[in-house]
Amino acid sequence: MNIIKLNEQKENNEPQKIKSIIKNIQDMTHQPYEISGGNLDAYSDIISVELDRLLEALGLTDLSITAELENKLPKNTLKDQIQDLYSLNDAMISADPNHVPRYTDGTIIKPADLADMNMNALDNIAELVGFELEE
Repeated sequence: MNIIKLNEQKENNEPQKIKSIIKNIQDMTHQPYEISGGNLDAYSDIISVELDRLLEALGLTDLSITAELENKLPKNTLKDQIQDLYSLNDAMISADPNHVPRYTDGTIIKPADLADMNMNALDNIAELVGFELEE
């Protein structure tokens, strides 16, 4: 009965933050009998689901325990956010010393604009992990 309740909670919630997934796993390690009713296979399945959720949030689906996860990939993973941040900064650099980075409409990207984009990306990463950055 506990297994059904846990699975229903996961299906009803949006993908959780990495910090909360880790907290769930920690909590489960302290009450294995209560969670699984003493069934080791059930407990293993529950922990496997949580690990898959963590891997999914990190963007490490290639390490997924269940193959069906790949059909339900999240849109916002830590890996995606870091890749976007890397690509943004990489796009600002060129071998041409006279290169001026521009938006797609031709407007020049100012250093303050780039800083804002970087801080936005870092805020997104912090939120995904489960904490807030101080200003």
